[in-house]
Amino acid sequence: MNIEFFVYDEITPAMARDLGERLRASPSAPVTIRVNSYGGDLGAGLAMLNALRAHRGAVHVEIEGICASAATLFCCVGSVHMAENSALMVHAPWSSITGNARDLRDSAEGLDKMAEGMAAAYRQKTGKPAAEIAALLDGRDHWFSAEEALAFGLIDKIIPARRIAAK
Repeated sequence: MNIEFFVYDEITPAMARDLGERLRASPSAPVTIRVNSYGGDLGAGLAMLNALRAHRGAVHVEIEGICASAATLFCCVGSVHMAENSALMVHAPWSSITGNARDLRDSAEGLDKMAEGMAAAYRQKTGKPAAEIAALLDGRDHWFSAEEALAFGLIDKIIPARRIAAK
């Protein structure tokens, strides 16, 4: 039985828990992750990445639309195919926290630690040096076409856009 998991919404802790439970229920089953997401909770994204890395079954990721922010962590596990008309965006983690100066400093330190986890995953996937990966986490949005994502090493293959027939 193949596990098919759709990431077609915001990445949340509930989504991470759902994926973890499904993987634990079928620890050797092949998994297909279908992505069309602007990202979401980075902690949940890291948890999903780690659960997929620990999974004994083969993991295949198919980017079917947008793959942005925390969703790009799925590029760092298994074989990754991206539709030719899809887009991928990497940027540094951010927070909407407000508070006093100490709260903001604490939040910045936490974001730096989470960025280190993202950078390690991207380095492992692409084989790129730390400085090149750090440039992706500079606070700007870095957009990639399928061709650019393949050239950078974030994906393994470009696939044709799906044809959809009207009824």
